[in-house]
Amino acid sequence: KEFVECLRDDFSEQLVTEPTREQAILDLVMCNEADLIRELKVKEPLGSSDHNMIEFTLQFEREKLQSDVTVLQLNKGNYKDVREGLARVDWRRSRAGKAVEQQWQE
Repeated sequence: KEFVECLRDDFSEQLVTEPTREQAILDLVMCNEADLIRELKVKEPLGSSDHNMIEFTLQFEREKLQSDVTVLQLNKGNYKDVREGLARVDWRRSRAGKAVEQQWQE
């Protein structure tokens, strides 16, 4: 009873109108926006289930957000050149005799 009242308060609508198990509608697809769910179909059961599958398409648009955050595209990096460049550095000589703080400041 509380479940049904909650759905009514939210103006949700049950969109499954065909039986999903024998002659009963036991599976629910609830929505409070008429254009959000399209092409709802009750299909055959999956495997040995006694419930029919429900297939539908969600129709929505994502809001594009403006952001000042820089996103690095690490998958586009030239890692071959980075590895080669790092391999050419004589790390022992370049850091020899320097304190950790001095190395960080360079």
